[in-house]
Amino acid sequence: VSNHHRGFGDRLHHTLLSPFAANLAQPGLDLGIAFRVFHLILDVLPRQTLNRAMEVRADLNLTAHLSRADFSWQPSPLPGVERVLLDRVGGEVAVATSIVRYAPGARFDRHEHSLGEEFIVLDGVFSDQYGDYAAGTYVRNPPGTSHAPHSDDGCVIFVKLRQFDDADLTPVAAAIDFAGPASESVALYQYGAEQVSSVCVRAGERFAFDANFHVRELLVLEGELDWQQETTRRLGPWSWIRMAPGNPLRINAVTDCVLFSKTRPIYRDPAVPDH
Repeated sequence: VSNHHRGFGDRLHHTLLSPFAANLAQPGLDLGIAFRVFHLILDVLPRQTLNRAMEVRADLNLTAHLSRADFSWQPSPLPGVERVLLDRVGGEVAVATSIVRYAPGARFDRHEHSLGEEFIVLDGVFSDQYGDYAAGTYVRNPPGTSHAPHSDDGCVIFVKLRQFDDADLTPVAAAIDFAGPASESVALYQYGAEQVSSVCVRAGERFAFDANFHVRELLVLEGELDWQQETTRRLGPWSWIRMAPGNPLRINAVTDCVLFSKTRPIYRDPAVPDH
């Protein structure tokens, strides 16, 4: 269990159990029974309450979005690393999609991605023992791989954790083309029904992603666009859209845009622990 997980649990225990602890001094209370109940609650909270607390936009059957203007940065387990939770199911080990910001010199200890890691460097340079990845780099670290990430000068990445099929073992490190052909999807990776691509859309042009059987995600890498879903929303760089299955996604480019898109098959039930 990570220190962050323990720290979160400690704060939660204090909030929920302080009134209980204060009542231990009441006359006539059987302290033996009281402490057994107290520790039973402590055992149950990390497995149940923590997981519920970390569910963010967890229903993939619902369309969701988050504009960069609405980002809320939260601390991660290690100092100097903050994140915006886009969607998440689980505790500190979770099926998660996030924007993560490294302060200069921030680093994580070496760790394994048992169900894979996928990320795009949005700003700065992200590094690990295998190399340095500049802004615009798309990376897939397959299940079972491990690394010790850091950033000497600071960086921001879009990262997806534990969303690989177990048999998808192809590593990827590719530069996204920010000057690619207009309104033409450029494939970055494909594994079965999982299709990953980028597309450049010129100012004033429209672009439509067809409805898909699976969830579709869109991340604005550069530029501004209008997206109409019940109401028209103006979205800028690093804004994120997750379309529910069976729904097309249509945008109007306000300025020249570079977009990252992927379909998202569900390979396993995120509510079932697999570690």
